Amino acid sequence: MEQRYSPTITTILCTLTLCVVFCGPARSQEISSSDVFAPIGSTYHLYAIQQEFPWDTLHGADVVWDYPGTQVDSVSGNAISMIPLSDAPNASSYPDADRVIRSVTSGNYTIDRFYEVAPDQIRELGSVGPVLSYDYDIPLTLNTFPMQLGDTTRSNYCVWSDGAGSQFHFCGDSYVTFDGIGTLILPYGTFNNVKHVTQWHQSVETTMPDGDTTIVARQQWFLPYVPFPVLEVTVFFYPNGSYDPFGWLMDGATVTAVRENDVRSEWSISPIPTIGPFTVLGEFTGSAKLEILALDGRVVGSHLLQPGTDHHQFSASALPNGTYLVRLNADGKMSTRRIFKISGE
Repeated sequence: MEQRYSPTITTILCTLTLCVVFCGPARSQEISSSDVFAPIGSTYHLYAIQQEFPWDTLHGADVVWDYPGTQVDSVSGNAISMIPLSDAPNASSYPDADRVIRSVTSGNYTIDRFYEVAPDQIRELGSVGPVLSYDYDIPLTLNTFPMQLGDTTRSNYCVWSDGAGSQFHFCGDSYVTFDGIGTLILPYGTFNNVKHVTQWHQSVETTMPDGDTTIVARQQWFLPYVPFPVLEVTVFFYPNGSYDPFGWLMDGATVTAVRENDVRSEWSISPIPTIGPFTVLGEFTGSAKLEILALDGRVVGSHLLQPGTDHHQFSASALPNGTYLVRLNADGKMSTRRIFKISGE
């Protein structure tokens, strides 16, 4: 990894945190699209990392990423949901899109990101937000498949950014590497067989004679059966030598819920977030019970689902704004989803 950064940037990265690697026997490992890209209906909740940003410039098998002291801002949340294209108002602008990821911050700042998902790759096509929007005229390749441990894919991209009355065009080259697998220690638990991916891209502004060059480095950690990065840290390196790190950590309740229900179970909730009404999508052969739980475990709502239909209507209108777990007991199996109740203003 070191050869990809200048000595100055390498020094900066090494100051972010300490990293420890234990060498062991190499073993064949592979990343597929199901490891890193969640199916429609999946939901995740992330918190912003406050100060010490986990970072690892080493790679290989049997790595130990030891981050039990990672602190997050419990107020600065980010709700992620994989929504159908039909729920995205700007889907017609991206005819090649197969998937949309909706991000909603604690301040109800909503961004829809559009992706083309093919058997051999995932490419970002653009995003629409209330302040900034991006439109790739040459899409950014995020992943290629299958990837073996140590594989690197390089590509080019170009993107228009639009916001605040100004438009800029950036082009650059990028790479993505599946560079590590091992054990990840987080504040709420230790997880094995975690896959580590590094993404790097350089942006050259083409719309001005003295266009800036910015380097973006991103590291992601993927747990088994959680097809969304449980930990993600991004660092922007600017031409003037300054740098800006930020990151997200998935909260422990989300990790527990997703791994408990294994994302392959056949039901989902829409819309997320909701101002009150929501629909459970799924057909069940026998009796089924749905419970709404507060994050402290209290049951704040309970309903029986009628067999013979795949649309079940409910409402959280009477509940205060916030995050809730929806627990389903159906066909002898228990699984959990997450909903976010927000105001309708």
